[in-house]
Amino acid sequence: MNNKPEDKRAHPRRAVLWSGKLQFGKYGFDCQIWNVSLLGAKVKVGLPLKAGSEVELLMDKFGSLAGEVVWQNDGTLGLIFEEPPEKVMLAFGSSVIRLGLADAMENA
Repeated sequence: MNNKPEDKRAHPRRAVLWSGKLQFGKYGFDCQIWNVSLLGAKVKVGLPLKAGSEVELLMDKFGSLAGEVVWQNDGTLGLIFEEPPEKVMLAFGSSVIRLGLADAMENA
């Protein structure tokens, strides 16, 4: 029996395990990116940032995306990207197909 709630997001998340850097003002912190969508990401970082904090997520493969912390819990942050989904899709390049993010864009 599957007790997992149905994910009804317009842009579903895809599990990843990428290294990155979270830039907060003039400070940069290494982080792990646990999942992504065209709207945001779940990031593990050794820094509790308050909701509303402006950050930049730096990814070696994909460049950087500006965002805002929407929640935090025990070193894990939920980010919403400031860029529109079309720009995020361009940043992820050909990985959007492998991750299934392009399908999400077509269905939105």
